[in-house]
Amino acid sequence: MALPEGVRKTNAARLLDQLKIAYELTPYEVDEDHLGAEHTAEVLGEPIERIFKTLVLRATRRGSLSASSPGPRRWS
Repeated sequence: MALPEGVRKTNAARLLDQLKIAYELTPYEVDEDHLGAEHTAEVLGEPIERIFKTLVLRATRRGSLSASSPGPRRWS
């Protein structure tokens, strides 16, 4: 996928590429004080249901582990 100049691909996007899953990256200014899905939805002007949170963990020997969940869902 070609990215606009200055946009870096995320680990989640790399995983989607590997799995040949279509997606769209929408760049926005990240606010380190407000990293929640609710704030992201507001900044992008999208309903919270269209936002997905992704966590990618890199293990020392076994590759990586990723988890995604819909924006409204809380992780604990």
